[in-house]
Amino acid sequence: MFSLFYVGIQVERKIGSVNFLIAYFLTGLIAGLASLNFNLFVVSVGASGAIFGIYAILIVDTIRKNPQNKVSIVVNFIIYLVVITLLGTRLNFDNTAHIGGVVSGLLVGLSYGKYKLRLVYAIGTVIILVSFIVSPRDQVVYFNSYQNFVSTDHHINKIINAGLNDKVFYDSLYRIKDLPQETIDDFRSNDFIRSQLRKDTSLIVEYLTLRSKQIDYFLEGLSRESFIYLDSVGLMAFKISTLPQIEYNLNFNSKPSPVKIEQDTLEQLNIVRQNYDANWFKVNSFEFEYYRIGQKDSLGNWHGRIEDYFKDGSIQMKGYYHRGLKDGIFIYYKSDSTYSSAGRYFKDNRIGKWEIYHKNGHLYSEIRHESGFAYVENMWDSVGNQFVKNRNGEEIYKHPNGTISHKGNIVDGLNHGFIESFYENGDLRFKEYHENGKLIKGVSYFDKNINTYDWSVYLPYPEGGFESFYEYIERENKLKSDSIEEFVVIRFDVHYSGELYDIRFLRRYHEKYNQYAQELLLKGPKWIPARRHGLEEITSIAEVTINF
Repeated sequence: MFSLFYVGIQVERKIGSVNFLIAYFLTGLIAGLASLNFNLFVVSVGASGAIFGIYAILIVDTIRKNPQNKVSIVVNFIIYLVVITLLGTRLNFDNTAHIGGVVSGLLVGLSYGKYKLRLVYAIGTVIILVSFIVSPRDQVVYFNSYQNFVSTDHHINKIINAGLNDKVFYDSLYRIKDLPQETIDDFRSNDFIRSQLRKDTSLIVEYLTLRSKQIDYFLEGLSRESFIYLDSVGLMAFKISTLPQIEYNLNFNSKPSPVKIEQDTLEQLNIVRQNYDANWFKVNSFEFEYYRIGQKDSLGNWHGRIEDYFKDGSIQMKGYYHRGLKDGIFIYYKSDSTYSSAGRYFKDNRIGKWEIYHKNGHLYSEIRHESGFAYVENMWDSVGNQFVKNRNGEEIYKHPNGTISHKGNIVDGLNHGFIESFYENGDLRFKEYHENGKLIKGVSYFDKNINTYDWSVYLPYPEGGFESFYEYIERENKLKSDSIEEFVVIRFDVHYSGELYDIRFLRRYHEKYNQYAQELLLKGPKWIPARRHGLEEITSIAEVTINF
C-alpha cells in the first residue's frame, strides 16, 4: 500500500484524479485478464497488477522528462522487474498479473500526450470487453468437469461407508453404477484440455475406472451373496491408493474426508501378534504354524479387523471380531492362497450363505445357515458337475479306484433317509438314518468292531455328564449370592484331545465374575470330545451357563 501511495500520488498530480482512477482500474483489469488467460487455476487477489501499471506510467513520464537518462532508467526498471519476478516465483506472487499491469501501464504512458487520455481509456475498455468475451473457456469447462468428479466420488464414498444392509447397499450402488463412466465421458467430451492438465485428466480417468470396477465387484458379490469378491474390491482400493497425487486439485469447497477408523470404541486398542501351533493352541516360541495380527481391547479380547497367516506369511483368514466374538465377514484360504470358505458371522454364529471350496479351488457347496440349521442349497464335484440343486439332490463320492465312498440324499437342504459310507475295498464304513437333518441312528464298522450311535456323539460333554458338571459348579461357585440374579454364557472349543481353548463369552457380567466363571470351567471335569460317525474324535464347540 505504501507503493500505491508513493507512486500513485505522483501520477495523480500529472494526469489528474479522474484520469488516475480510470488508469488504475484499466491497468488492474488488464492485469486480471492476463492472469486469467495465462495462469492455470490460480486464485489471485490484490491490487499489485494495477500498482505495477501505475508504476509503468510513471516510468514512461520520467523517461520523457529525462531522455538523457533513459538507458539507466530502463535498465533499473528491468532489474526491478526481474528481482520482483524471481521473488514472486518463490513467494507465490501472481507474476502474470504483474507483467499484464506493466504492459498496459506502458501503453497508457506512451499514449499520454499523443492522444486524449479519455480516447485511450475508451479504446482500452473496448479491448478489455472484447478480450473477456473471446477469452478461452476451457478452464471453466474443465473446472465444471472436475466438480462433477468430486461430486461423483463423494456420492460413492458416502454409500460405501454408510453401513447399509445388503439389500439397501445393493440398490444404492446399482442406482449409481454408471456414474463413474458418465463422469469419464464428461471429461472426454471437453473440446480442449491444456497440456498441463492432461496428466491429471488421465489420473482421474484411471481413478474412475478403478471405482467403476470396484462397484461392479460389490454388485456381483451382493447379487451372488458371495464374499470372496471383497478381495477384488480391496485390490481396487489398493490400486487407487497407489495412484499419484493430482497436481491441480480443484476441490476448493470441501476438505478431504477423514479416514474411517474401523472401531466402535474410544478405548485404546493394542495391535498384537499371536503365534499358534498346528492345532491353533497359543504358543510363544518360534515353533508355530500360524500367526494372527489384530487388535485387542483392555480385557484381552480380539476386537476389529483380524488377519491370520500361515507360517510362510501367506494369508489364512480375514475377518472381524467384536469383544472376542466373530462378528462380520470371514474369508478363509488354503496354503496355496486359493479360497477355502467364505461367509458371515453374527455374535459367533454363522449366518446367511457360506461358500465352501474344493482343494482345486472350484466351488464345492453353498450352505445357508438359518433357524439353527445348515441347509445345503447347491453342491458340485471337483470338476464342476452339480449334484445338489436348489436344496435337493443325491450326494455320491468315489474313491480314487472308482468305488463308491459315500452316498446319501439331500431333501429340502437337509440330510434325509439313509446315508452310507464305504471303505476303498467296498466294505461298509457306516450307515446312518436321518430325518429332516437330524441323525436318528447310526452304525459304524471299524476293525471288526460295531458301534451304534445317535446325534449326541457330535456333541462334546464333561466327564460324568452335564448333570454332574452343574453339580460341581453349584458346589464350587463361591460368588453365587441370593442378592444377585445374573449369569454368564461361555462358548469354547473342545479339541479332539479333550483340551479346552478359544474361550469366549456370549453373555458377560462384571469382569470379576467372567474371569471366575472361566476358572470354574477350566478347573472342572475334563471334557470328552465329539466323535464323527462314532469313529473318530473331532474338535467341536460347546457352551455352558454359569449362574451367580
